[in-house]
Amino acid sequence: MTRSASESAFDYWAATTGFWTSLCGATRAAGRTGDVTAGQKVTNYVIGLSFTAEMLIQGAYERTVGALTAWWRGPEPTEEDRFNARLLADYAVFLRQTPWYRYPFDAELSRLWRDVPFTPSLRAVERRGALSLQYGVKWAYARGIAWLAGMDPAGLTIRSVVAGLDAADAAADPRITRLGPVPAGDGGPAALIETPRYRAFTEILRGLGARGRTVLEIAGNDRILTTVLLPPGRTVALAGAEPLFAMPIQSEPGWQRVGYDTAVEQLVEQIRAVEAAGGRFEHAYDY
Repeated sequence: MTRSASESAFDYWAATTGFWTSLCGATRAAGRTGDVTAGQKVTNYVIGLSFTAEMLIQGAYERTVGALTAWWRGPEPTEEDRFNARLLADYAVFLRQTPWYRYPFDAELSRLWRDVPFTPSLRAVERRGALSLQYGVKWAYARGIAWLAGMDPAGLTIRSVVAGLDAADAAADPRITRLGPVPAGDGGPAALIETPRYRAFTEILRGLGARGRTVLEIAGNDRILTTVLLPPGRTVALAGAEPLFAMPIQSEPGWQRVGYDTAVEQLVEQIRAVEAAGGRFEHAYDY
């Protein structure tokens, strides 16, 4: 959003309701496959409450004070506006592979005051104060979350079973470690592999599909959550996938993010179907 408008143009309320709507749909689907533990629920609600507080507080400020200084500034962004747009773009890429609390908010805040030239104006003063408070609070909160996460660190790799995978497939992608053969349900050949998680895992899945391989299990699961991005007016009927939620993408008007409860064996077919329809397969949630 900040590539083309100020932070006050963002719909903070829609982001908040979108989180809870998607969480409810995903939780119901998870409950059909097994028990949702108390620890999982606590984690989800801590994230949800934190996100809600952030969106509502930031939204209240940006829709009033922030909007006023953006109007006073006019169409030309200040150096502080450009700094925040670059930071948010970098943060978005960072989140694809790394937990948010590891982002160097303190270093970025130091860079704001050290490297960004200051030209006195109402908007410049307001942005420096607002960004300093925003990223200072996020840095402090991130330190606490990182400490809690260190007590039960998330694994950075994941194991999957892939039908027909051979040494050539593993050689084609150095992120794949072939651990050995395992029996497939139909009696055919399959292999147990270990790979990175998060966005890298989604990219690996796309490569396996291009090589004609089928994923049978992911971390012992035969169903997972996936999200796809669909352009205006497009819908996709996906075999083995049940829609859980849909929400508009504010930065791409008309596009929607749709979440599916997806059969793992249909995963590579889902990637092909979405991309053939002009959409984008966004993410396979590996846990």
